[in-house]
Amino acid sequence: NELDLNVIAFGSGASHEQLKKIASSSRNGKFQMSADTAELSNIFVQIADKGQVVNLLEAEIGKRISDAVSDRLALEYVR
Repeated sequence: NELDLNVIAFGSGASHEQLKKIASSSRNGKFQMSADTAELSNIFVQIADKGQVVNLLEAEIGKRISDAVSDRLALEYVR
């Protein structure tokens, strides 16, 4: 099982040909270009959605909030 390899060229100074070669070194390599931060942000969101990172983060954040609320309630109960 190979990892996904996401190679992003950011800005006009990036060497597109070299980065394309790097991306093609993996069966799961993907080359993308970004001219500005908004486009770069969208690329990161697409990568995160593909790996279901968003679902994992939501679950982890929900767990941490629940734990914090439980801890706070326990402290209030002890007083």
